[in-house]
Amino acid sequence: DGPPRIGWIGSPATVHYLRVLGPVLQVLASRVEFELVCIGGGIFPLPGVQVEFRPWSEDTEAEEIRRFDIGVMPLTSMFVK
Repeated sequence: DGPPRIGWIGSPATVHYLRVLGPVLQVLASRVEFELVCIGGGIFPLPGVQVEFRPWSEDTEAEEIRRFDIGVMPLTSMFVK
């Protein structure tokens, strides 16, 4: 139901990986409706993107992941040689 949900789970120490995707997510949001769900990274501005910030909990982590249509994660280490 509703727009696709792109999800990310992390912590304040790893949220910089999600911030790197910020410009890409902003361009995508200008073309396609979606909701970004950020769990555990804290709240930060991402103008133009519909974002739902949620606290991380071990009790709800699996259910939160099941609600994602798309998950994002850092892959920068794949390109570092």
